[in-house]
Amino acid sequence: MTLNDIGELDRRITLRTPSIATNDYGERVRTYADTSSLWAKVDYIKGKEGDEADKLASVKRVDFLVRYNTSITETSQIAWDGDTFEIEAVLPIGRKQFMHLITRLVD
Repeated sequence: MTLNDIGELDRRITLRTPSIATNDYGERVRTYADTSSLWAKVDYIKGKEGDEADKLASVKRVDFLVRYNTSITETSQIAWDGDTFEIEAVLPIGRKQFMHLITRLVD
């Protein structure tokens, strides 16, 4: 993925960062909070359907291109267009000008 024009960052996404909380039973659980809003380029890559743990699951791969941001990690999530995407890889582009976020949405 390359960026020819800064105008290609035309979608507004929300970065969600994790934190650890304790539920009513004293168990530690991971929760997410919306931390920032970013401009991004969004590309749907592919989708597949298969069996995961005895249930049929649909997996969609979506790539986001954003300006470089040190707060984005593989434990973060992206909220966009009513869906939540899990980040699988964070790849810097150029001299830390942009980031390529490889994500997946599991139904």
